[in-house]
Formats: sequence, C-alpha cells, structure tokens
Amino acid sequence: KWPDETDDFAGIATEAWPERRVFQVILEKFGLMPITSDSHFGEYIQWAYDITDHRGILDFYRFYKEYLAHVEPKIELQLSERVVPIIEGILTDSCYVEEAVNIPNRGLIANLPDWIVVEVPATVDKNGVHGIPMGSLPHGFAGLLMNQVAVHDLTAEAVLQKSKALALQALLVDPVVGQYHGIEEMLDTMIAYQEKWLGYLK
Repeated sequence: KWPDETDDFAGIATEAWPERRVFQVILEKFGLMPITSDSHFGEYIQWAYDITDHRGILDFYRFYKEYLAHVEPKIELQLSERVVPIIEGILTDSCYVEEAVNIPNRGLIANLPDWIVVEVPATVDKNGVHGIPMGSLPHGFAGLLMNQVAVHDLTAEAVLQKSKALALQALLVDPVVGQYHGIEEMLDTMIAYQEKWLGYLK
C-alpha cells in the first residue's frame, strides 16, 4: 500500500543527510522512499542538482582515487545477476517472490501507461514472471515519473519514424535539459559520431 498523500514526513530526519539530500526531500515532501542513490535518482529530476551535496561527491571521488592508487587490482568472479535465480525459479516452478523485476506495466501500476516498463515485485513459477499489482501511485510521485514517460514515448517514436526532429523534441521535453542553445548541435554531433547506429535519424 502506498502512503496516503497527506501523511506527514516533514522533519523525519533528526540530522542532515548531505549524501542523500534528494532521497530526503522525496521522502519528506512526497512520502515515498526511493531505494536508490541520489546520483541515480537525481539524474531524472530537474531540481536535484540544486540540492545535491557536490562537495561530498568530490570528496568521495578523491578518496576513491587515492584508495585505488594503493591497492592491487584483483578480479573476483561472483554471481551478481538476478536473472540466474529467476531462470532457476522458472525451471523448478518454485513460485518464489522476486523483490524487483523490470517488466511491461500492463496495469501493475494503474496510473502509468501499460506499455512502459516498470520495476515491481513479482512471483516466479513455471509459467514465467508475474508482476504483483501495486495499485496507483500518489499523484505527486506519479507526476515525476510521467515526465520521463513523455521523454521515452517521444524517443521511441523518433526511432520508429526515423525522425531527428522527434529526437530533438525528446531532448527538449526532458526536464533535466536546462538550456536550448547548443541542443541541436549536440544531437548532430551524437548522430555523426554514431553514424553506424543513428544515421537513420533524418
């Protein structure tokens, strides 16, 4: 069950969260907890840059760079892909619950389009992977996601119609694109550098 939109999460933090500022704002203002880092979630939100802990990011980069300069690289082979237990679950008809899978929505989140791919919990059995219906997202949070739905919709349409004009529109619709000047030149450069794959955009 999603929290009620009137739930009060203001002041939930008793101290500053410098490395999780986007996380904190989403929790306090929208009442939902994003299970990811600011660097991932924030890349889709136009105001995230304004509240991100840039000094903390730079400190982490410097620390990590210094750390790697004094360690011997070692390759460790270990299982990290969730697809393996999912395949095993299908082959053994285990009927277990996978906490997060990426599958077509098809009504799993009621107020998002059916065609969009969503990340939801699912059951896994011999018949495949079956998403667990989640109902409707609160309107505010759904609004954040619908911004990206529009971008993906236009991007897919640009591919299907082989249209550079629609690809440009997708960039201009993206909420994290903060300026107009240079966008067309950037798109032309990307197409030129990847002519083999993007040359169909005319």
